[in-house]
Amino acid sequence: MSDNLYLYSMANFREIILPVLELAQARKIVEVGSEYGTFTQELCAHAQRTGGQFICVEPYPQESARRFAARHEGQAYFEFIQKISLEALPELRDVDAYIIDGDHNYYTVLRELELIAANRQGRPWLVFQHDVCWPCGRRDMYYRPDLIPAEYLHPHTCQHAIAPGNPGVEPGGGFRGDGTLAFACHEGGPRNGVTTAIEDFVAHHSELQFDIVPAVFGLGIIYSKTAPWAAALATHFRPFVNNPMLQRMEENRVRLYVKVQELQEELARGGGSSEVLPGPHPLEVFRTTDKNTFLRIWGARLRPAIQEQEKSLPAQPVAFERPGYCVVCGRPASLRTDYEFASPGDGGRLVPAWRERQICQCDLNCRIRSCFHFLKDLLGLNRNSAVYVMEQSTPLFPHIRAAFPRAIGAENLGPTVPRGSVRQDGIRNEDPTRLTFADGSLDCIASFDRLQCVPDYRAALREIARCLRPGGRLLLTVPFRFDLDQSLLRAERNSAGEFIHHQPPVYHHDPLNPKGALCCHEFGWNLLDAVREAGFTGVELLAFTAPHFGYLGMQYVLVATRAAAPKLAALPETVPNQTVCQP
Repeated sequence: MSDNLYLYSMANFREIILPVLELAQARKIVEVGSEYGTFTQELCAHAQRTGGQFICVEPYPQESARRFAARHEGQAYFEFIQKISLEALPELRDVDAYIIDGDHNYYTVLRELELIAANRQGRPWLVFQHDVCWPCGRRDMYYRPDLIPAEYLHPHTCQHAIAPGNPGVEPGGGFRGDGTLAFACHEGGPRNGVTTAIEDFVAHHSELQFDIVPAVFGLGIIYSKTAPWAAALATHFRPFVNNPMLQRMEENRVRLYVKVQELQEELARGGGSSEVLPGPHPLEVFRTTDKNTFLRIWGARLRPAIQEQEKSLPAQPVAFERPGYCVVCGRPASLRTDYEFASPGDGGRLVPAWRERQICQCDLNCRIRSCFHFLKDLLGLNRNSAVYVMEQSTPLFPHIRAAFPRAIGAENLGPTVPRGSVRQDGIRNEDPTRLTFADGSLDCIASFDRLQCVPDYRAALREIARCLRPGGRLLLTVPFRFDLDQSLLRAERNSAGEFIHHQPPVYHHDPLNPKGALCCHEFGWNLLDAVREAGFTGVELLAFTAPHFGYLGMQYVLVATRAAAPKLAALPETVPNQTVCQP
């Protein structure tokens, strides 16, 4: 999203909030929810300038916010707390002002206010609360539905959209969270929404005033009526409070906001349109959910681009090098391509197997480097994300572990090694159809060209869904047959555990087995349906070509989001206990 097009940050209220902090002489300020750190930087500068202290509470900081926190680490005016608000707030004393932009639902907001009240110790109230208008003013939004007590959790969806004026949900276009968050299925009613939580709290605290600025999803201001600065504050923001012109402009803005989202989705479905995924290394991709859409994109955009790339191939099929940026190495590199696995292209000319070539000095090919690119930069993960990768003894895994210190890797070592245990050589054993992780305990699971060698791949997909938290991401690659509607079964196991071959046996690379791993499936488009049936939403095949990254030819990944589901186990702070056994 473009910040210029989609206004959503609390930084848009700086002309209200910063002068109020000055009027109230607020020296100790707490911000809950920093996201990308835009307003965090301004609040930190304010604290530094006034000789105060700024405390930022953010459980899942984006990379820009994390870098900012690292630059100011150890300074008296700044503290960063990487916890959820309900864990951090009880520890904070003598706070003058709170700026809250966290989880936008009744339970979380009410508990935040109750925790703030418990620590007031006679100090005046000053709280700025975001999202008090549409969509979250009267409708709960959940980042982690599993953390909301059952009595406060409304029926919710991460698949359907919501729209202004509709108290229900939209089966088609509208405002949606792309599977990363869930909205209550109905707007209004008791215990529903941010504003409802504030009103219920203030009803029991007659000393408090609650005002609303109806702009940019709504700013709520809660303050003590008897504070020595209360009259000056009210005078400062009175022109904005419940301003009917601002309200009309905001209603128009959110309708346009939703319409732009609908148009973007319509363009994406129409074929030939692309989208740039934001991140440290942005990447243009083509989203597709079915064969017909892919064929339109292929004919309109991908095939012409790839044909143009192939014009620069050497006249003879000899190895060559091309420059490109390796995201794994974090620097420009010379990428080596030969004609191993090459196949005839248009006119019979040999075309390199781009996916398996374009090898960097780090010894990683195009497929592996692009998978790392998605995992590290393009899925919305952060350094503290709990990631499980269905490999461990590969050259890629150390790079993943460096990017995600909590990452867990494993290989399928077979029934002679206890599941979830670690051999003396450090290799962990996991059966992809019977994973040992707790329900909802992981933020992301990645499988790179492994699923085709799992006989019961549908069981593996169900296990992946079980272990991911609601909103958790699946990143998957397989050798994909774009011409097949239905996957081709090459081999399967019978009840005795023996392989029955329906096609001549083909073995794919296995780092632990010189013979390789038997390929059981050649996947076609029904793989996406299987992923949806396993419990995922937002299932898409992302196709791309990016010569500047050394992604010549057509490349692709499959991404999906775990559908929201209530009451899954909480995210573990450490990896599951491991035992050591003999190899």
